[in-house]
Amino acid sequence: MKVDFRKVEVETNFDGTKEVIDISKQLANYAKMKTSDIAFEDFCREIYYNGEVEINDAQKRELLAIVNESKFFAYIKRGIINLLNN
Repeated sequence: MKVDFRKVEVETNFDGTKEVIDISKQLANYAKMKTSDIAFEDFCREIYYNGEVEINDAQKRELLAIVNESKFFAYIKRGIINLLNN
């Protein structure tokens, strides 16, 4: 599936206001630092430079695990998780 991390929809407050953010560079750098897999690091490089990537199930699972344990704010985590699960 194709995912564009430059267009992550996040809910910025409880009244439902949404905003689209570019998380590609922050996510790619964070995931790069959390993996020991060279192929996944290459995938992170693709996220960093392209923003929009083709993602397979294994990459999706690893990225979800990294995001879940990350220090990103909850609203950003939720936006990334929703994007990956659509």
